[in-house]
Amino acid sequence: MWKRAGISSVPTVVFNRESALTGAQPVDVYKQVLQELLDK
Repeated sequence: MWKRAGISSVPTVVFNRESALTGAQPVDVYKQVLQELLDK
C-alpha cells in the first residue's frame, strides 16, 4: 500500500494520509505539520 502511494524511503511519517515527512527532521518541522493539520 505504501509503495503504491509513492513512499520509498525510511523513515517516513505520514499524517492523516495527506501529509508525509521523509528522512530525519527537526522537532520544529513536526510541530509545524501538526499545527497546520490542527488549523484545518
